[in-house]
Amino acid sequence: MSIIKRIDSLGRIVLPKNIRKSLNIKNSDEVEIVCSQDKIIISKYNVVEKNEEILEDIICVLKNYLPKDLSVVITDTNIVLNASNLDFKGFKLSSGYLLHLNGRKPFKESIAPSFNPFEKSKDIILKLSFPIIVDSILYGSIAVVGTRESIGISKEIEKLVEFSTNLIIKIMN
Repeated sequence: MSIIKRIDSLGRIVLPKNIRKSLNIKNSDEVEIVCSQDKIIISKYNVVEKNEEILEDIICVLKNYLPKDLSVVITDTNIVLNASNLDFKGFKLSSGYLLHLNGRKPFKESIAPSFNPFEKSKDIILKLSFPIIVDSILYGSIAVVGTRESIGISKEIEKLVEFSTNLIIKIMN
């Protein structure tokens, strides 16, 4: 997609609404501007994604404690960034999960009915989710997903996922 925009007298441009919507960029979100030769590249900035190596380590640890029929995923506010099951990486989040995520509250299957967290997969349901919020900015979430038949989440797993979320938040500060 290519769009021509005019720079105003203060050097500003407006990102068109359809681009902001497709990249899930909201007011006060951060963008990264990279200059490369004669190009300027503007990307949605996500500090969660910038710490990918640490995220992979956290996912490996969590995966070792989860039952085989459950997977842990780390999302930004639009897609799955990392997953213990690589089939989920890059999946777009469903409108239901985005609505939940924007509520900025943990989700626990034991308290609320579970729902499909991804657009592409009808068989997967959300079991547990904690938002990643730093300085009042929502960056994404850590979630545990599985099938309807998957085992429930124990208190120990819940505490471990919550601890992992808090660890990511501390790393990002």
